Amino acid sequence: MTKKEARLELAKRRAKKDLYAFLLFMNYDFWQTRPEIKDIADYITESYINRISRRISISTPPRFAKSTFANYLSAWLILVD
Repeated sequence: MTKKEARLELAKRRAKKDLYAFLLFMNYDFWQTRPEIKDIADYITESYINRISRRISISTPPRFAKSTFANYLSAWLILVD
């Protein structure tokens, strides 16, 4: 296994446990320009891992990638479950 393959495998493993890592793994260039999404992703990850039932409302300015985030969130939930 090369170093590149090892890094890829570690990134995949981390993406299964952390929503923000999953977002960066799937589309790094898009999500790195939106660092404020990390707080939302961390909150959702913590809620999911600790099995805390919460309603989450995301209210952000237009063109902030809310719909894209929701699509990636759905994909991450399917991945981890």
